[in-house]
Amino acid sequence: MLTKRPAKKQELPKQIKSPVIQSAGFVKNIKISEARKHIKDLVHEVSMTGKPVVLSHRDTPEVIVIPYGINKSTVLNQPEYTPYSEFMAVMFTKKFLVGASMSIFEAQVREFAQLPTQKLTAFLEIESLPMSNEQRIKLKKVVGDKIVERLEKRREIVDDIRKAEEEGLYDAEEHKTGMMRL
Repeated sequence: MLTKRPAKKQELPKQIKSPVIQSAGFVKNIKISEARKHIKDLVHEVSMTGKPVVLSHRDTPEVIVIPYGINKSTVLNQPEYTPYSEFMAVMFTKKFLVGASMSIFEAQVREFAQLPTQKLTAFLEIESLPMSNEQRIKLKKVVGDKIVERLEKRREIVDDIRKAEEEGLYDAEEHKTGMMRL
C-alpha cells in the first residue's frame, strides 16, 4: 500500500529589494508571479498577522493585500502617517509621473509620503496632470503650494524628456537627472 508523503511547507518568497518600498515599512514586498505560486500561504499570513503585503511587478508596487476588516475608510481616515500612506504615495506617483526616471519617481514618493493620510487623499480627486486651475487651487489649500508646484514641475520635466527622446534630442547618458535633487 502506498502512503502519501507529507506535503512540504513552502516558504513565502523573499522580499523584493526595491528602494522605494524599503522605506515604506511594509512587512513584505513580493513579486506578483511569486505570490501567484503561494497565494494560499500569503492569504493565511496576512489574515493571521494583520500586516499588509505589497505585490509588485518589476519592482514597482501594483497592489496591497490587507486583512479583511481593514477597509478603505479605515485606511483613508488615519490622521497620521501609516504604511498605507506610503503605499498611496507610490501609487499616486505612478499615476502622475508615468515614465519618470527613478530619481524623479523616488523624490516624489518621498514628498508624498511625508503627508498625513488625510491630506494625501486629496489627490484622489485628480485624474491626471495637468490639472484644472480649480483643482489646483483646491489641492493647494489642502496640501500646500510647494507640493503641488513641485509635482507639476516634475511632470513637466518628465514630459520634456519624453518629447526630446521622441525627437532624438535626448541621450540618457548625457542627462544626469539622478545627480539632481528635485
